[in-house]
Amino acid sequence: MVLEERVASKLGEKGKKLGEMDIDCLIIVGGDGTVLRALLESEVRVPVLPLRYGRRGFLSELSYREWREAFESLEKGSYFVEEAMRLSATSREMKLPDALNEILITARKRGKLVSFRVSQDDVPLAEFDADGLIVATPTGSTAHSFSAGGPVVGVDFEAIVITPICPLQKAHSIVVPGDSHVQVRTEPEEVGVVVDGNFVADVTSPIDIEKSTKSVKFVRFDRSYYGERIRKSFGTS
Repeated sequence: MVLEERVASKLGEKGKKLGEMDIDCLIIVGGDGTVLRALLESEVRVPVLPLRYGRRGFLSELSYREWREAFESLEKGSYFVEEAMRLSATSREMKLPDALNEILITARKRGKLVSFRVSQDDVPLAEFDADGLIVATPTGSTAHSFSAGGPVVGVDFEAIVITPICPLQKAHSIVVPGDSHVQVRTEPEEVGVVVDGNFVADVTSPIDIEKSTKSVKFVRFDRSYYGERIRKSFGTS
């Protein structure tokens, strides 16, 4: 087993940076924020096994207390891989980190409205004034987008979910195919973006968003688990 360098330092052991590891599976212990942060920090190409240890663990099928059972199943090959799409985004200034959950676009100054113009494959799609805009993956459709009134999209579908936050006009979430090119123009042009709740930057529109060529592969053991997660989101279990 190889430990990440910051974890290793707390245990008095030697470790490596995520990007330098030669491993078959990455095990992340923590809540959803820890999982998202780890995936933002490194281009992880191996399957990921999240073990829940935190306030929210939608991405984690098992608790950290179940690590023995998880390891035994891994050794036996009793698992399957759930592939989750990510979003790639660029602004006038930079290429943003790929998002597993969402890209949030909002005003640089807190409490200010932003005028949004959204297009799909160069065709105008929607215009509205809002506190912000969430562009989410199917995985992220269960997070901030869902809280803002957006739909839940199954991970078996490749789709992009576009959800306004507190729009001034009547505006609803829009779901477009996963191979779409989504462009967001804003007024003012200078806005803030937050990727997966961790990466924060000030950018200038337009912001171009599309499916990333790099997905995330999660280790799963129970094919009914996604349905259980959805029921929990609706408070029915």
